[in-house]
Amino acid sequence: MSNIKHESSSSSDESLDVTSSKFDAMKALYSNKVKLPVPSAKPFDNMAKYESIAKRLRGELPEMKPISNEETASQSDLETAGTSQSQTSRVPKEEYQRFLPHQQMVRGKARKAASNLLTRMAAAPPPLQRLRQAAASNPRCRVRVVTRNERGVHGRLEGYVVLFDKHWNLAMADVTEVFYRTAPRRAKDFFVGR
Repeated sequence: MSNIKHESSSSSDESLDVTSSKFDAMKALYSNKVKLPVPSAKPFDNMAKYESIAKRLRGELPEMKPISNEETASQSDLETAGTSQSQTSRVPKEEYQRFLPHQQMVRGKARKAASNLLTRMAAAPPPLQRLRQAAASNPRCRVRVVTRNERGVHGRLEGYVVLFDKHWNLAMADVTEVFYRTAPRRAKDFFVGR
């Protein structure tokens, strides 16, 4: 029985030996007894990182160019903002700049100030400027607004303007509404016949 165990351990050693013809990669991934040919080899995070460094060593990719002091200072501020010092000290400087010169970051355009109803009210054109003056005056002034329908005057509102927009929509406070009601056309005929 001991011979069988000894044979299985020697065969497993061959399957875990990287230089052996019986090397089993899947078994080596899950085993703790793997003997690496170069114990001081740097482990990579993924295959893409390994391929990129291997291509650079073979000369297929251009070498990384050192960056200027201004860029280094701004880049180090960005790097230390979200990470701890121990993480940044472990990774070499060449690892941070992985872009070619034509792939570098481009300065964005300054963002335009947000425009909302209140900012548009302040920059109202001349006809609406009168409404802005009424809304902003202190003490507030009472405004009369005449409403119309397709046939004529519909009514009137009296109150204080709070907000308005370019379509003449008004938000008013303390409003008194007077509604004009027209008499029906045949009202005279209706009451005369009785």
